[in-house]
Amino acid sequence: MYTRPVTPLSIGGVLDDAIKLYRASFGRCLILSLIGGILLGATGIYMATQMRALGFAPDVTSGSTADPTAALRLVAGAMGAFFRIYLLISLVSLLLYSAIFAQVNDVAQGGPRRSQMDIFALALRRVPGVFVAAIIFGVAVSIGFVLLFIPGVFLWGKLQFFMASVFADDVGGIEALGHSWNATTNNWWRSSTILMVAAIMIFILELIAGVASGLLLALSGGLHSADLLGLSAAGSIVRVVIYIFILPMVPAVMLSTYYDMKLRREGSDLAARAKSMQSA
Repeated sequence: MYTRPVTPLSIGGVLDDAIKLYRASFGRCLILSLIGGILLGATGIYMATQMRALGFAPDVTSGSTADPTAALRLVAGAMGAFFRIYLLISLVSLLLYSAIFAQVNDVAQGGPRRSQMDIFALALRRVPGVFVAAIIFGVAVSIGFVLLFIPGVFLWGKLQFFMASVFADDVGGIEALGHSWNATTNNWWRSSTILMVAAIMIFILELIAGVASGLLLALSGGLHSADLLGLSAAGSIVRVVIYIFILPMVPAVMLSTYYDMKLRREGSDLAARAKSMQSA
């Protein structure tokens, strides 16, 4: 059973706590992670199918190539379809990701276990605010990167915990951005280091997934004959499995780090109050 720390931890301690939280919440997130993995895998296969359909082979009967105007219209139509599919999948993925965050946060807070329907209902209520906050986060960080890169890195570190705050503090998306900003005060380097270590671990798992999909093709003898669709299908099968394990990782790390920063901030506030009372 997971018990949330009551005192601030070292960087290694926060990572260890995140692993404990991940293990404790993995079973609850299994169905959500499976749905998310299948969704991402199916998206890859769909995109590969559409890309193959866009191939313009020469017309061997007439000896001429395809009509350039028709080809441009086909590409424009495909890009429009891609955008619509991408937007739909992004919204569904945001809902699933919010539900995973809610599930992991339930474990972190030690409350009674809620049903999947209750978790989805909570996530659905939070999605509009999370969506708006995600847009603000993306625009702010993008502008910061344009402005000599460093402001973008700074803003990324200050605002990246907005989703953890949405569920940990039970607030809306805009307010959560402010909570993330306040929580990372005097904790920017520390929190960014923790997330960077976690990102490297996830990258290694993704790399293993890529190698595994390549080996799967090689063992099946499909490397010489596989087309884009075959390669994407093989990779998607492996990713579905790996995403089941990856998807709950980020919420666990985010929430462990955020709760630790809150403890540090509360401790600093208490110390400041005690000092002001002594001065008085």
